[in-house]
Amino acid sequence: MWENRLREESQGLTYRIISGGSTFIKKNNLYIPKYLYKIVRSSKGLFVYCLWFTNEFKDNTVEELTFEELKSRLEYTLIMK
Repeated sequence: MWENRLREESQGLTYRIISGGSTFIKKNNLYIPKYLYKIVRSSKGLFVYCLWFTNEFKDNTVEELTFEELKSRLEYTLIMK
């Protein structure tokens, strides 16, 4: 749903998309994020969306957050310029 929505909304616009993960779990010498996020910013630097979701196929829940809420969920510092 969100991927389609972003594609439709971005027609004729320029978006910058930053994605990452949080709460990493080690499996077979790999660190896999339990949670994923996606930040969508306009070409003018305005936040369009901050999305938070689990990294599981069974759970497709997506939360829309403010940037401050997103930063509070991460175990590392996220700096945006």
